[in-house]
Amino acid sequence: EEMWIESIFVDAGFEDSKDLVRQYFQERGHYTVDVSVGADEDPEGEAEGRRTAVFRIEPGPRVEVRSLNFEGNASIDETRLRKQVLTSTGSAFSKDYLLPKTLESDLGAIRNLYRDNGHLLVRTPPPRIRLLTSGDQADLLLRVEEGPRFTVSGVEFPEEGPFDSDHMAGWAALSDGDLFSPRALLEAESRLRAALDREGYPDARVDGSGLLEEDTVVVRFNVAPGPRAVVGDIRIEGNNRTQDKIIRRELTLRRGEPVSRSSILKSQHNLYRLGLFSQVRIDYEPIPDSANDECTMVVRVRESQPLRLRLGAGYSSEYGPRGEVVLTHENVGGYDRSLTFHARASGQERWLQVLIEEPRLFTRKWPALISIVHERQEEIGFSFRRRSGAFRVEHEFRPNWKRFFRYNLQRVDLFDIQPGSEELILEQKLEALDLGDVGFALVRDTRDDPFLTRKGQYLSSDLRLCAPVFGSDASFGKFSARGSFSRTFAGGGTFASGLRLGLAQTYGPTIRVPLSERFFAGGDRTHRGFARDQLGPRGSNGVPLGGEAMLLFTQEWRQPLWRMLRGVVFYDAGNVYLTVPEFRPADLRHALGLGLHLETPIGPIRVEYGHKLDRKDGESRGEYFLSIGQIF
Repeated sequence: EEMWIESIFVDAGFEDSKDLVRQYFQERGHYTVDVSVGADEDPEGEAEGRRTAVFRIEPGPRVEVRSLNFEGNASIDETRLRKQVLTSTGSAFSKDYLLPKTLESDLGAIRNLYRDNGHLLVRTPPPRIRLLTSGDQADLLLRVEEGPRFTVSGVEFPEEGPFDSDHMAGWAALSDGDLFSPRALLEAESRLRAALDREGYPDARVDGSGLLEEDTVVVRFNVAPGPRAVVGDIRIEGNNRTQDKIIRRELTLRRGEPVSRSSILKSQHNLYRLGLFSQVRIDYEPIPDSANDECTMVVRVRESQPLRLRLGAGYSSEYGPRGEVVLTHENVGGYDRSLTFHARASGQERWLQVLIEEPRLFTRKWPALISIVHERQEEIGFSFRRRSGAFRVEHEFRPNWKRFFRYNLQRVDLFDIQPGSEELILEQKLEALDLGDVGFALVRDTRDDPFLTRKGQYLSSDLRLCAPVFGSDASFGKFSARGSFSRTFAGGGTFASGLRLGLAQTYGPTIRVPLSERFFAGGDRTHRGFARDQLGPRGSNGVPLGGEAMLLFTQEWRQPLWRMLRGVVFYDAGNVYLTVPEFRPADLRHALGLGLHLETPIGPIRVEYGHKLDRKDGESRGEYFLSIGQIF
């Protein structure tokens, strides 16, 4: 209708409209759609200069792809070709329909694959399509005319440059007998430009071409190196707060070194990563009358506002309403150090932290932080107050791998002990319990997004040792490990699986692990079949005792429903064990549940219900939760 509203009536428009309508239906699987168009006879309308266009459409059935075969593919096996195309025969859970545009795209992808493998003259004739008599299925045959496979028979540099032809041919890495393809030529051009860039020719231009013979190609490169440039001086502009040395240490260019665009880009990237600048630009200016091709590197920056204030509010079915305030200065003294005040409060929790972060410890790229925390929290059966100070060093020793070294000293006070809860604090004094420990943690993180993970892995292990030599009243070791895996499939559904393990063991005169250091589970972040901390051993009055061992296992399927809304099916299993000798991996509590997730940039808002599969007397059938953030 859009094509014909208030349009001039011309017969040429009929065919265009028919094609558009046909494409519309074929893109939805109606390959055999029949479209006809004509004009109704309306004498009165014709007398007034008006006619009525009538489209008659027979969509026909949606045509499934029953079989897909290839012919003429001698050089490339069928398995590889099937991976190259989007058209397939579907599966037991989904159907793949015959879509002409997708088929046309597939033929182009096959041609590109052959050209990348040296078949420059490859052809893909129109596919053969055989419709079944029922009209709802089709057999496809994709044919390939490969043609000859071309190899390199020579590499030429017609113009003399700053380097001899043999030198540049080595950089191009194309030799006689090598397979030739358009991609190979582009890669050789890129290698030549990168080599000239490293030698101080940042404006070098390289254009390659190929002269085809019978089944060989003579490759010719035209090289225009441009002027050479060497760093003679470095000038920094625009940094009103940030110290010059903070900027200089992020630069990969030094005096006397050749100017290269790769080094300039890396330097800009390093400066942006500091988070101190909203704009970074690095240029070079020739130094007049310089005999050594020297230039001045000019680093221009625009500083970001160092003070940041973040306010937050939310609600959880476990903690009720919660408010949060975070105030950060990200460039204290102009040395890229940050100072953060972080406070949050709810009906059960009061938490205040002062955090000092140093991105480089002893000039090395080992971020360090000092954390001072004052915390008060109400638990089931008791409350505690914690004051702690910690020092931590982080080191990324390979991509996606980090290790942490930490020392932590804290004082924990228990109060508001409910009657009948004395067994919770067996062999533990109630006031001013000092805990000092050293710890080591190892983390591997390949997730695409820590808030809304679609794919990747997260693995972590943490080992802590409390001992009197570190200022502790209790002696014990504590090990925690966590792993999660996520994968998203073609239909958009995501499968996620997670495992958590915790073990704590006392030694020396300490009989029990202090209450504040035991493992608790149950709730929206651990086991959704139980309310907060209700999984595991309990005292005579039903108060959770916590445990010295814990095992949790979670599997979850997230299915897109509408826009940001996802339906979730999950299975949670796990338990908390009073002591390590009581740890039994087969002794688990199980829950199966459903939920809805509304995805937001800070994580999913989750509404979930976990149903106990092994309910005991006196227990609820399940638990409802409203929270935000992933369980993994």
